[in-house]
Amino acid sequence: MSHLIMLCTLAAVGANVQVVRTEDAAVQGELASLDSQHVSVKTEADVVATAWANVLEVRWTDVRPQLVANPQVWVRLQDGSLLLGEQFATQPSASMVLLDESKQSLPARAIRSVRFQDNQSLPQLRQQWEELLEQDASGDFLVVRKTIVNQDDPNAPPQYTLDYLEGVVRQVTETEVHFEFDGDLIQAPRAKLEGVIYYRPAAPPKTPFCFLEDAYGSRWALATLEQVGESRLRFTTVSGAAHELPQRRVMRCDFSLGKVRPLEELRWEIVEQQSFYDLGAAGALSKKFFQPRFGGAINGTSLLLDGTAYSQGITLHSRTVAAFQIPPGFRRFQAVVGIDDRAGRQGNVSLEIIADGKIIGKYVVRGSDPAFPIDLDIKKTRRLVISVDYGAGRDVQDRLNLCDARIAK
Repeated sequence: MSHLIMLCTLAAVGANVQVVRTEDAAVQGELASLDSQHVSVKTEADVVATAWANVLEVRWTDVRPQLVANPQVWVRLQDGSLLLGEQFATQPSASMVLLDESKQSLPARAIRSVRFQDNQSLPQLRQQWEELLEQDASGDFLVVRKTIVNQDDPNAPPQYTLDYLEGVVRQVTETEVHFEFDGDLIQAPRAKLEGVIYYRPAAPPKTPFCFLEDAYGSRWALATLEQVGESRLRFTTVSGAAHELPQRRVMRCDFSLGKVRPLEELRWEIVEQQSFYDLGAAGALSKKFFQPRFGGAINGTSLLLDGTAYSQGITLHSRTVAAFQIPPGFRRFQAVVGIDDRAGRQGNVSLEIIADGKIIGKYVVRGSDPAFPIDLDIKKTRRLVISVDYGAGRDVQDRLNLCDARIAK
């Protein structure tokens, strides 16, 4: 049975939503219905129906993140779901207590990893954790966080790294992990562990119908979705975990998988990069420092526009011309454009978007102006060029951000 057939009709009385679409402008209004073919939104003028193939996102605009206790466990499932909770244990069966205090049963074989420590402020540990998940293994991992202190400089902040033992996770209680290593059973206190990673044989991935993000920060990879009564949603993940949520706790449903590709995933090249001044021998260093950067500003931090931080996108300095190869089937180029906030209202550039030699977008972007979205037709385009040239301020603080830059079908 297809994902769409399994999607039962939904009706959310009074729920305000925004539907972001691949081809047309977003639609905002009251959710009229969700059925196996379309999402319908009641606007002031009409009821607008959009087929799922043309939907990137449905967002519940009145729902806000819930400020609850900090998560104590982060459970990742095989299907890509990431569930935040207060408790996790495997006895008598695998289950967790989510941040809304509901109990969630989990198919044991669906669990990929369980993390017991917060690493949001430690990007190096996040990267190491992801590398461990990708590592070839023949057993489960018991992962610990090691603290490295600079003995030569006691005032230097400590550094952290992850290490692990490979064996078999026998049991996870609320306070310990029972782990078999080299024939011995280790009863490791959870407070001293980063987490556990389960060995799972490679299997063909199953494509989710959509990803649902709830107000507590969990992200569910859905196979089915249906209404329960007038105000609740019932769904099943691709891995087989079933759950219910009131719609007032649903932030968004993301349908962009396969329909959107971030710019950083495309093949690209620098066509031209030139400083305003002749820097002589220092020119090579300048080019390296001001080269296009994906997912971060020139100083390595997030892209920042009008007080909003973006983790995806590209930053370019004048004068830079970059070219991207566009795969078949993509129709739109979309981004939020502006001079990075840290330029201090300085910066002035000329931006051109060129599709197969034809200018399809031309803008003057100033640091004193608010950021703005662009949504351009790139149907049948094979080569997309982004040209950032000097503006009225020569090249002073010309730090142009194209945030959430992506192509969409």
